[in-house]
Formats: sequence, structure tokens, C-alpha cells
Amino acid sequence: VFKNQIKLSNQGLRGDGTVDYVTSTTKSDNFIFYPDSTNAIAQNFDIKEQKTPPQFPPVSGEHVKIHWMPQLDVMNATNKKDSVFQCFNGQSTFSGTFSLMPKTLTGNGEAVFSGAILTAVKTSFLNHEMISDTADFKLKALDSANIAFSTKNVNAHVDFDKRMGDFKSNGKGSVVEFPVNQYICYMDKFKWMMDKNSIELSADKSKANAKFSGDAANPNSDINLAGSEFISVNPKQDSLRFKAPAAIFNMRK
Repeated sequence: VFKNQIKLSNQGLRGDGTVDYVTSTTKSDNFIFYPDSTNAIAQNFDIKEQKTPPQFPPVSGEHVKIHWMPQLDVMNATNKKDSVFQCFNGQSTFSGTFSLMPKTLTGNGEAVFSGAILTAVKTSFLNHEMISDTADFKLKALDSANIAFSTKNVNAHVDFDKRMGDFKSNGKGSVVEFPVNQYICYMDKFKWMMDKNSIELSADKSKANAKFSGDAANPNSDINLAGSEFISVNPKQDSLRFKAPAAIFNMRK
């Protein structure tokens, strides 16, 4: 639904006003209306929170590129380089493209929250949750901009009400990197407690004796693991390693 003024001239059909779509409101002084779509650079783009199904989180952005396709029933909103979306009442920012539909809000890009970076081609945004079946996850060190924890290709579920993130490997155990500590390991799942600044890592019991190909010293070898192996990548430690079925990574210590 468009509200306010529409003008038709040799510059096309243009509007100055607001567009309401699903729970979103887009404000722009230069909407351009095409037969199958509408484009705009929005001064303000807001998604109103909705707790009942279909769920939507509160989202706001400024200087947002809008591409609305009514026939496909989808509105794409992309932030410009000098701005980011604010999500979940300031608990997270998002850079990339939101795709808003009547029953879903998905994002292709990077979410930054509580020192963490979650990157995915498709993340579902619910009222207080983010869910992605394939994502990369990084966690910054508390006292610097360095990355303290990093892994790729995981199933991610972040709950801002519980202040917790659950992650599961999409393969035979994702490689987890600890750049500051100079270690790597293979883990099937881990749980991140945001406010405690700690991560609980564990190997799937059904895979405790599975073989993972490659190690730091010989990438062509197979490691028969009883639990998961932690391997030092510090060249001065000569691939020091140990095994553990579970571990806690406390970022405060």
C-alpha cells in the first residue's frame, strides 16, 4: 500500500511517501514504479515486531535500497556500505539483503552480535531467533579485535531471549580454529553462552570412533578419534595434541 503523492512525467511514475508491506514501513522521497516492481532508496525502513506466527523481529535501517516485487510477493531491502540494519532491539546488526515475504523474513549477509559474526547465504529471522542450516561463525577475543574462535559450515540457532547459540556440524565434524590459542580441533556441536563468554564443545557420541581425514602434520592421514583431538598449530610446539570428548572454552581466562 502506497500513501501520499504520485507523479507521472517523462521521468516515469514516481512517488514521495510511504509503502506499507506485511509489517514493514518504507519511507522515501523517490519511489520509482515499474509494471512489475518498485525501486527506491529509502530514508527509513522499519519492520514492526510480531511475536505471534508468522513471527518477525524488530528491524530498522536508514538509506536502504528497496526492490519490491508485488507479483512475487517479496520485498528486498539492502543496506548501503555506510550503514547497517539494527535488529532485535539493538542486540544485533545485519549487513546484506533482507527478503521480506508475508510469512518469512530471511537474510543473505552478515549478522554481528555480542562479539560474534554469523555469515550465511540464508538466515531465517524470527521474533527473537536466527536460524541457518549453513553458516560460518566467528567470535572475537574480549580484549582485542582478534578472532578467538572460528568455524565453518555449521547449522546455527541463536536465541536472543535465552542469550544462547546452538551450533551443529554439517559434516563429519567441523574444523574449529582457536587463532589466539593457536589450536584446532574437530567438533560435532557446540553451545555458546553469550553472557558467560564461554563455549561448550562436544563430539557426537555416535561418531566418537569415526575417522576424520587429515591432521596438522599429515593431511593425507586418517585419525581414529576416541573423542576429539585438539592439535597445536604453533610451529614451536611440534603439533602437540590431546584428545577430549568435550571441552569448555572460557574466553575470560
